[in-house]
Amino acid sequence: MTVMWQDEMSVGNVKVDNDHKYLISIINTIEAGMDCDVSCEALSAYVSQLFDYSYKHFQREEKYQAEIDYPERNGHKKEHADLMEQIKQIHDDFQNSAYDTDSSGACELKTPHLVHFLREWLMTHFSNEDVKMKKYFTASKLKAVKS
Repeated sequence: MTVMWQDEMSVGNVKVDNDHKYLISIINTIEAGMDCDVSCEALSAYVSQLFDYSYKHFQREEKYQAEIDYPERNGHKKEHADLMEQIKQIHDDFQNSAYDTDSSGACELKTPHLVHFLREWLMTHFSNEDVKMKKYFTASKLKAVKS
């Protein structure tokens, strides 16, 4: 099931929102690839892209959290570290052949929870955690306008 961007996911920062939209597209690509029986090499490349972009996104988001003095940034940073560890494990599984190729050449994952995990992470983290930053981004914009 494709994940679609919803306005309720917005954190009030265009760059963070665009990162989230891009992460959604990567996750949707992984799911579509699995549904279409793409090669393990292709899925591995998509997972590598997710790993690399998630790392960059988390760094960027944490920088913005410091700039807006987000009070929950330490807990949020810990959650990012935990998520990166899980994504790293998935990435490493692919790199270490955590999949087999069936007779048709399609990828058979030994980690079938992949799409479920990614979708849950996306919806839970973006919608429940990241959205909490919205009022701080809004307040930061108001301060900038008043200055």
